[in-house]
Amino acid sequence: MNKGLEQALAFLFRSGPCTGIVVGNHTQNRDQIRQEIEVLGRFFEFIHHDQLADRMKKKGRRPFCLLTFDDGKKINALETAPQLAELGVPAVFYLVTDAVTTGRALWFDLRNVLLRAPLTDEEKQKIAQLKTLSMDRVGALLDALAKKYQAAPDMSDPCVAPMSWDDAAVLHEKGFTIGAHTCSHPVLTRETRESACREIRDSIAQVSERIGTRCASFAFPNGSYTDDLASYAQGCGVSSVMTTDPVWARPETELWRLPRIDIYTRYTPWKTLVKVAAAKPGYVLKNPNGTGRAYVTGRKTGFSQSRRPDSG
Repeated sequence: MNKGLEQALAFLFRSGPCTGIVVGNHTQNRDQIRQEIEVLGRFFEFIHHDQLADRMKKKGRRPFCLLTFDDGKKINALETAPQLAELGVPAVFYLVTDAVTTGRALWFDLRNVLLRAPLTDEEKQKIAQLKTLSMDRVGALLDALAKKYQAAPDMSDPCVAPMSWDDAAVLHEKGFTIGAHTCSHPVLTRETRESACREIRDSIAQVSERIGTRCASFAFPNGSYTDDLASYAQGCGVSSVMTTDPVWARPETELWRLPRIDIYTRYTPWKTLVKVAAAKPGYVLKNPNGTGRAYVTGRKTGFSQSRRPDSG
């Protein structure tokens, strides 16, 4: 990177009231996560989840970066975490507890397989609308299409297969934080309140029981939340609750609805830095959960953006 550009970015990232970022990842392999760390490590100090509350309230020599990984895929145990451990970088891994228990793929893994099938136009439309449905309806639709097209996820792919509870225990023993990401990965704003609360409560309880320590964090699937559900999650004993509002953390940011900047495996180093820079003003990026920039109004009014329907 050009030295002048690097200095300009360092100045930009240090300026203003923002104190740091939480990064949302998924299935980065060893090479991808090494590249991400090399890029972000030029400008940010990587912190442990236990340091988050204190670091959000005060500025350090460099802004902080907390790495998180959603869905609990096998690749995280096989490649991601070992690479992080080698580099001395902490992280949070969020588990979808039913998948970890049963060893089955998540619903969107089957969806991805079906997208390669010779679907009718009507079926394609139904697939495109899955995130607007409750989990019961999602499961019924996908099961019917899987039977019709003899489709099944490739469970030999570590980006599809979930890690096991033994894998999660090893990660915990190595100092990584294990969080909850619901039982079945529904879009919680499409569930009844009773069902959404059960998904939150039971997943947090299962992580606490299986890991042997209090579950410290919960992440909303798809980033879709309401203030009520975020508050409920915190009431279940976690100290932080993650969304996908794509902004930086500030001293006034609430721990029960933390923003995260999603970094995808296809990103180049330059695209990663551009996205992090674009997230700093707090109104440029669209929320990947389909609610656009409604989170901007939500921060000003005290209401979350996901009171609006999720169109993602």
